[in-house]
Amino acid sequence: MFAQVGAAAPGRITALDTHWIWQDDQPLTRDPLRIAGGKVTLSERPGLGIELDRAALERANALYHSLPQGDRDDATAMRYLIEGWQFDPKCPAMVRTDAG
Repeated sequence: MFAQVGAAAPGRITALDTHWIWQDDQPLTRDPLRIAGGKVTLSERPGLGIELDRAALERANALYHSLPQGDRDDATAMRYLIEGWQFDPKCPAMVRTDAG
């Protein structure tokens, strides 16, 4: 979907993050789009040009729920960037606030 939005945007745009690394060897669509030479060729099919593979999605969902940590926790990665980082729903992630 993000690639479709990027293709529809006017003018030159920056590179888009396709999150393809998260689908490595785990396609969730039938006939997934291919990245070749750093580019994605979008489908000419209607809609988003993809067909969801519901059985694959169910398997991925079961795998997700079988993992020990079901909730996403970005705190460890954020603390790598910003010492002592804590989640604050009212503050952008990269904003540094004074503790004192």
